[in-house]
Amino acid sequence: EKLRQLLKEHGSFGAVEVHVKKHHKTLLGKSKNGGWYTRQYLLNVAQWSKKMVDNAFTWAKSKGLLRVNPVHGEEEARLVLNESFEIVDEVGTTTELSGSFEAEELIR
Repeated sequence: EKLRQLLKEHGSFGAVEVHVKKHHKTLLGKSKNGGWYTRQYLLNVAQWSKKMVDNAFTWAKSKGLLRVNPVHGEEEARLVLNESFEIVDEVGTTTELSGSFEAEELIR
């Protein structure tokens, strides 16, 4: 209450500053999922055609991305089966209010 009274008697809100900022932010998120896959998996589970599987294994061989699995002995290719992206576009205005004051109690 005392602060309110001091502001009424001696204070002014003319010293308050207003800052307005505009911003624009664009974010691009990318995601890739994959692993080591056998021909059998690509044909039966991923339901790729034989031509697609053959092309994938040819490509993987040219990139050095083939291996023989030590557990089951089948040849596997390291492939990305799912690739996605998301773009987030954010536009807005920010208003900031700031100010300062000093208050002293008068001693009488």
